[in-house]
Amino acid sequence: MATPSQVDTLAQLALSNACLGMLILLQMLDVFVPPAALPSAAEHVYTDRLGSNSFLSWVWARSPSEQFMLAVMTALLLWWLILILMKLTTRGGEARAWAGTWNVAGCIIGLSGWGLRRWAKRTLAALFTYQISAPTTLVASGPYSLLLHPGYTGNMLHICGAAILAAKTMEPQAGVACVVLLSSLTVGALLVRIVDEEAMLLAHLGSQWSAHAADRWHLVPVVW
Repeated sequence: MATPSQVDTLAQLALSNACLGMLILLQMLDVFVPPAALPSAAEHVYTDRLGSNSFLSWVWARSPSEQFMLAVMTALLLWWLILILMKLTTRGGEARAWAGTWNVAGCIIGLSGWGLRRWAKRTLAALFTYQISAPTTLVASGPYSLLLHPGYTGNMLHICGAAILAAKTMEPQAGVACVVLLSSLTVGALLVRIVDEEAMLLAHLGSQWSAHAADRWHLVPVVW
C-alpha cells in the first residue's frame, strides 16, 4: 500500500505531466493553426528559411479543422514519446522530482511564454503571418513597445517551460543539460528567423525600421 508521501509524489507527477501535455498541445496549435491567411506566393518574396519548410507549408494549406486534428495528433505523439523517455531516464523506474518548485517553475514559465505569444499575436492582429512578408506599418504598442520580437520571446519561454517539466525526473545534472540543450536549439531556430525577418524589414522600411529598432531590445530585455 502506498504511503501518503508516495501518493503525494505520484499526484504531483501526474499534474506536472498533464501540464507538460497541455504545453505541447498549445505549442502545436500555435504552429499548425494560423490565425490569419498566409501571404500569397507573390507576397512571399523574402528569404524565409523556417517559413519555407515543406511540411509546415503542407500543414498550412489544410483546412482549419484538419490543422487542428494534425496539431492534436502530433501533440499526443510527442507527449507519449517524452513520457517514455522520462520513464527510461528515471532511476529505478521511480519518479525523481528535483523539487516541487521545478514543477511550478516549468508550468509558470511555459504558460507565461504562451501568454506573451498570444499577446503579441493579438497586438499585431491582421498583420500577423507565419511566413515573412512586408508589413504595411510598424507596431509599437503592447509588448512591441519593449521588444522587437515578443512572440519569439514567448516561444522561447514556452519551450523552456516544457523542457523543465520533461526533465524533472532525470538526475539534476542531466536534467539541466536537457533544458539547456532544448532551449539552445529553440534560440538557434529563432535567431535564423530573426535574421531573415530583420533583413526584410530593413530592406522594406529602411531608416524607419532602423529608428524603431534602436529603441527596443530584440529578444530578451537587457541581454539583446
